[in-house]
Amino acid sequence: DGTSTLSNSLNDATEEIKDNKASDKTLDMFAKPVESEETQITTVKNNGHAMAAYIMSVGLWVGCLAFCLMYPLVTYEGEFKGCFSWWASKASVLYPLAIAMSFIMYGLLHAFLGFEPENIKLTLLVGVAASLAFMSILYYFNVLMGKVGSFIMLIFMVLQLSCCAGTYPVELSGNMVKALNKFMPFTYSVNGFRSAISGGQSIVKELAVLIGIALVFSIMT
Repeated sequence: DGTSTLSNSLNDATEEIKDNKASDKTLDMFAKPVESEETQITTVKNNGHAMAAYIMSVGLWVGCLAFCLMYPLVTYEGEFKGCFSWWASKASVLYPLAIAMSFIMYGLLHAFLGFEPENIKLTLLVGVAASLAFMSILYYFNVLMGKVGSFIMLIFMVLQLSCCAGTYPVELSGNMVKALNKFMPFTYSVNGFRSAISGGQSIVKELAVLIGIALVFSIMT
């Protein structure tokens, strides 16, 4: 009975289709049922400029991490005059170096790789803010936990590489990435660099977060 019903129904459907006269409008609808509208925020010159934001963030983090491993953050000479004086004696070396690193990085990229951001000043500004934020985080964990802190920050860097949406959009990533993305410092440095390098979007939020991170971790240290 079921087979007979199916056969009869298919025959009826075939006759109904034959009776329909498709117009050009109908055919266009079947050929392209959905029309998309694309809005382009900015234009990225090439893959190098597209990946620069991600790699620059990694470079600054590794630079800060390497220096914190070599520099004696938890030792001092002379009479102990208080926590703030001790912190300031180290910060007076670390933070100027962090600022210098961002300028050196830009200079090398420009000189050897032809790096040409849309807005040089904003690119440098994001670099300085990111470098200060990274140095503050690494300074704190090195003081708090010594070399173990550096090891934990190395693991944290690997986590940031996965969760900052530096290579793939967060919309195409897994649930863990979506949950952790907004808590990663790299997220804000990558987004800030992208906007400064290619133009198009405001970086006020990214700068505010990075500067806030630097202040909070300096106070905690």
